[in-house]
Amino acid sequence: MYVGCDQYREALSAELDGEAPGVPEEALAGHLSDCAACREWFGQAARITRLARVATAVPVPDLVPAVLTALPAPLPALGSGR
Repeated sequence: MYVGCDQYREALSAELDGEAPGVPEEALAGHLSDCAACREWFGQAARITRLARVATAVPVPDLVPAVLTALPAPLPALGSGR
C-alpha cells in the first residue's frame, strides 16, 4: 500500500456513501489506475455496500402498541395561578 492510500480509500468510501470524496476526481482516478491494492479494496467495498443496501430486512414485531401502553398517564395540566 502506498503512502496516501488511506486518504484515497476514505475518499472512495465517501463516494460509495453518496458523499463528496474530498479529493479531485482526476487524482482519485489516477491513484486507482496506479494502485492495485486500492482497486482491490474498492471492489470489495463496493460489493459489501451493494449487499448491505439490497439485503432483505429481518422482520421485527410491531412494538408501538406495547410502548404506548407502557407510557405513564399524563399529568394534569397546571393552571397559571399567578
